[in-house]
Amino acid sequence: MSDQISVGIDVGSCTHAIAIMSPDGKFCDEFTISHDHASFYEAGQRIMNIAYQFKLPVVAAMEGHNGYAVPFDRYLVDRGIKVLAVNNLRFSRYREMFGQPYKNDPYDARLLADFTFRSPALDERSGAHQVVFPAMEVTALKKLARYQRDLIREATRCKLRLIKLVTGYFPELKQVYTKWFSPNCLALLATGITPQQLGQMEVSALAQIGAPGAKRTLGKNKAARLKTLAQNVCPNPAAAIDARVTANYAQRLQELDRQIRTLDTELTDILKKLPQGRQMLNISGCGPKLSSRILGETGDIRRFANRDKYSAYCGVVCLDDSSGKRKQSRPAKQINYILKNSFMQLALSGIKNDPKSAAYYHRKRSEGLKHWPAVKRLAHQLCKIIYKLLTADNNSKFLNENVCVDTSSGCGNVDNSFQCCSERSYPSVVEKSINTPNLDKTSQTFPQHGISTASNLLPKRQ
Repeated sequence: MSDQISVGIDVGSCTHAIAIMSPDGKFCDEFTISHDHASFYEAGQRIMNIAYQFKLPVVAAMEGHNGYAVPFDRYLVDRGIKVLAVNNLRFSRYREMFGQPYKNDPYDARLLADFTFRSPALDERSGAHQVVFPAMEVTALKKLARYQRDLIREATRCKLRLIKLVTGYFPELKQVYTKWFSPNCLALLATGITPQQLGQMEVSALAQIGAPGAKRTLGKNKAARLKTLAQNVCPNPAAAIDARVTANYAQRLQELDRQIRTLDTELTDILKKLPQGRQMLNISGCGPKLSSRILGETGDIRRFANRDKYSAYCGVVCLDDSSGKRKQSRPAKQINYILKNSFMQLALSGIKNDPKSAAYYHRKRSEGLKHWPAVKRLAHQLCKIIYKLLTADNNSKFLNENVCVDTSSGCGNVDNSFQCCSERSYPSVVEKSINTPNLDKTSQTFPQHGISTASNLLPKRQ
């Protein structure tokens, strides 16, 4: 007998298969719903009716690594159901262990329910973690930062294609504009003028070309030089088509630049509302982009037992892979690549702008490490600092001078009242966390996020 109702949900893009197992290990209901809110409501009602019948809490496990679990998982959490995200690799091993005669969605749902029934105390070691939604400000940071990251990638692709086009029909433009993507250069390219048309324009008209609202334009000297270079260009029948495509790319870059700047302002306003966000903005080299990505992707820091697990999730440490006399390590595979990229960028920025970070980097280089391994170790030290910052008491006042950024000691403490850790070259992932509160996530509730466990909503078992 179990003390919970076990629910298995096989998540799909259009439909979701659900299997409900009673405390005695028998399936009491199986059905399939479509991906819409009306079906979510129906599934919630059927699950809660069985929960009220047995007067037991509900634990639902779903293999939602493909991202199609949204917004069904939030709906279940709001109904007071404890939702577990099952690691797909661990679940595959479980499937191989007990055998699988056939493969379809209803069978996978039953197998997920059985997985929850056999392991009532699921934790990170068993390949499952509880789904917890952070505050709305943190959620906004994550979504807006990811959208901004997509815009930056799109802008990079547009820049590369624009350079290839311009160098194909008007390479002399580089002699006038040292920066391809300056506002005035983009304003000129956005007009779609060919070199032949530029050679026929008046110098006074060329001198007035500039970005909207810009204080400086091309000027008469550069305009005369540009006209001379355009007159020496050999006629090209395809230049008009290239100029037209270039104009579209230039206009798109102008729009992307405006959107990215607007998002920077919005992210800065959200960060200033959070105590950790204001403190992260004071870290050298950590601007709105990196701060919003780190806070948004981290989410609720309490889901990490210690700083070593957080460092492994960020991908800035290696895992021990020794066997016998063979001593070696391997990189972690299940990591958040956005966080890894953000901490590596923060480390590179710290080498240029922060003397202590630069001293730590050069010390590692003098010990024989190459460039990227030394940068990764600096990123690990910065990751420990961020973890200590996020796990500090929210009611305490964060002061910039109290943040220990001495990466040479590797402590990462936020307040000077903590004793700095002993110096180490590269702490092991399995090393115990220092000055880290022991968070009991199995019995913890999160009232500030509007989340409660099912045991608080259902009547106690008689």
